[in-house]
Amino acid sequence: MLDIQTLDRILTCLQVNCKYCDTWQHLHCYGFTGDDDERLPKDHVCYHCLLVLEEPETLSKLLPLVQRRRIIHHVSGFGQKKPSEIAAELSKSS
Repeated sequence: MLDIQTLDRILTCLQVNCKYCDTWQHLHCYGFTGDDDERLPKDHVCYHCLLVLEEPETLSKLLPLVQRRRIIHHVSGFGQKKPSEIAAELSKSS
């Protein structure tokens, strides 16, 4: 059973808005630990806006990293499960 702090952290998945394309990204997918993370910039720019024109190869290399961060965040909140269960839960929480 999950404790109340873990459940609250999962349910209030913090996101950040890209100042250029106005899309939202999960903080944990960008490597931030929360909205109080001192590394979080005042003006966030998503990977796509930052890299698509000048460094598309770098952008394609970052996508697996983002996916791994998301899985780590999910497993840390819900516990380790079968890969198929994690995949099903992640597809529901997008």
